[in-house]
Amino acid sequence: MPREHGDSPTPRPCPMCGLPGAGTADRPREVCDDCRASARCAHDRPVTGQNTRFTAMGITVWHDDRTECVSAIGSGRVWVDGHECRIVTTRAGGVAVETTG
Repeated sequence: MPREHGDSPTPRPCPMCGLPGAGTADRPREVCDDCRASARCAHDRPVTGQNTRFTAMGITVWHDDRTECVSAIGSGRVWVDGHECRIVTTRAGGVAVETTG
């Protein structure tokens, strides 16, 4: 069953899974929502990112108990399906997961 991605102005294939709708012209390495949701830290725990302030670097937190993931806060390093990625801040103050290669 095909996934729907809304009205993205420039849909691009996800660099991890190939599904359309990930990234934009200025963020071509951004993974799709499904791949972002599977991001894991160096301790193999599920993680997600959020900004603490609009202009601040993102903070990485555990999905399950909302505690800070010390291993990923400074580096942003996470893994999606065994591939190294990074959680990065976006211009709008949100976060995205991008491939490193």
